[in-house]
Amino acid sequence: MKSRIHLVFVHGFNSDKSTWNELWRQLSHGAFPRAELVPHWFEYNSKLVELNFSNAIPKLDEIRESFATYLSTELRAGDGEPIVLVGHSQGGLVILSTLAFHLDSRRAQDLRQIAHCVLISTPTNGSDFLGPARSIIRKLPWVNKEQEQQLRPLDEYIGRLQRRIAGDVLFAVAPTEHSCPIPITAIYGTEDPIVKSQSARWIFTHTEAVPGNHLSVHKPTDRDAAICRLIRRVAEDALFHVPADGTLVRTVPVLAGDADILRSALDLHNAHFTVAQGVRKDDVAYWLSHYRAEFGINLWTFAALINEDVRAFLMFHDDARKDIAIVDYLVSGGETELDTVAVRRLIERLQSVLWTSGTRTIAFEVSRPTPGSSDYSRDRARIRRFERFGARVVPHLPYVAPSMDGEFSADSEEPSLVMIASVGRPPAAIPWIKVREVVSYLYGTWYRNWFSRRYADRTATMDGYFNDLTARVLAAVPLHGTAALERFSDATDIGMIGGPSS
Repeated sequence: MKSRIHLVFVHGFNSDKSTWNELWRQLSHGAFPRAELVPHWFEYNSKLVELNFSNAIPKLDEIRESFATYLSTELRAGDGEPIVLVGHSQGGLVILSTLAFHLDSRRAQDLRQIAHCVLISTPTNGSDFLGPARSIIRKLPWVNKEQEQQLRPLDEYIGRLQRRIAGDVLFAVAPTEHSCPIPITAIYGTEDPIVKSQSARWIFTHTEAVPGNHLSVHKPTDRDAAICRLIRRVAEDALFHVPADGTLVRTVPVLAGDADILRSALDLHNAHFTVAQGVRKDDVAYWLSHYRAEFGINLWTFAALINEDVRAFLMFHDDARKDIAIVDYLVSGGETELDTVAVRRLIERLQSVLWTSGTRTIAFEVSRPTPGSSDYSRDRARIRRFERFGARVVPHLPYVAPSMDGEFSADSEEPSLVMIASVGRPPAAIPWIKVREVVSYLYGTWYRNWFSRRYADRTATMDGYFNDLTARVLAAVPLHGTAALERFSDATDIGMIGGPSS
């Protein structure tokens, strides 16, 4: 079953929901590979001229309350399903005003599912188009004066809205009851005389220019138009949306475009793993953008930040079809209490993601501590840390980790242990048939997929090696029965943990 991403479209001044027909037709043309896009259209009275005097023209304050109600009662997005708000012209102001309404009402928690806001030709600094003529038009009794006024440059309402959005959305460090960091992308038309680029761009850090004027910028003629590519990219990023974290130790998802955080996280990782165990930055950057599309498996990366510095890093695969999640790496910068909290916060993120996807079995490999080696204390400390969070070792499993240097030979393998955890109550035992599935998955899917790009010219050699390695390890694994999971620290005979032949 595909994940669902909710796109909520908000039209502009003197318009209605039909203005989105062409955009949605192009977005829905052909399958979106990663998720199901679910469209929603919010309508409100925005006529320039209202000849029916029994119909009141709503102010922006009233529209935003109506939109807030729509989001909370009519949208019906499932728990954890990301929401992307897309507004054209005044519709963007409706979106920003609704964000501010939640913050003013100390209801920032209601915004946690909003993964992104896309503002298309939105006059964040107002519009002075036909300024002298507008001064005459707005004197007519049947003209929509309230909404027209709030589109003017330097309008007092817009000024207050700017201050609220800047301080409590754009530059918010962490969520509180009256602040919530939400990504916003501002798009403007290169031929738009109504909303100039400087007004649409305002102080947003993510801005894009696309062909078109004010009335055509959001009406693409083909599915590969710039506006379509931008919204698809936003929707793709929304798949990895997690609610903002407001604790002292803040966790954030790491995406391919987060160059600084990704670099710091991998520097931390490489400081704690050998070259053979390590992961290359170019591989991570590539697979963050391509892994799900190529293999149909979710690849997640999170960083734990303390004072905006990366203190811990987590990468894991989630394959709900197989009920297996593989923890690639979980590393912290030290052993202080704050580092322990950082690791705990990352594990909570892991549990939260898997709870939503339905995956329950968590597996990962660790170096097998070798008495007398220089790394013995470090390796035992790492296992003890995982045990504190409920992970246990699979006993009597002669598992080895292949080197990541591409040797594909038994000489480069490292004796290792497989640890099992679970979403919910820590497991006390595991069927041997599940152990066989985990081992086959580790070698045949996890390792094989990751290496497939780096060693694309050696696919046959690689596949042969992993098939042989899987057979060697599984030769010692029973077909039936159950294995009682062990605490490594409780094992008096280390050979009991390492395998029957140790």
